[in-house]
Amino acid sequence: EAVRQALDGPRPLGDGDKGLQVVVVEGAGAKPAVGWKIGGVAGPALWVAEVPAWAKDAPRVQAKGAKAGAIEADGIAATAATLFVIITKP
Repeated sequence: EAVRQALDGPRPLGDGDKGLQVVVVEGAGAKPAVGWKIGGVAGPALWVAEVPAWAKDAPRVQAKGAKAGAIEADGIAATAATLFVIITKP
């Protein structure tokens, strides 16, 4: 996220914290990189091999695919302030 902010500047939050705080994204099949949008939302992303203990109770979403910097996922009540925990292993 710090690298993304260095490139793009701060994220405008608008309603900010009214969405989910953390969402776990499974099955994205994407390689870790800066700038991915998840379900159309450009939020901070944490790429991990397994769900951290602090995110074990977070809502989960199954990705439908990933291409051109976008991870397709439906049913996410997220904002630019939502932290996306993206699982990198299949």
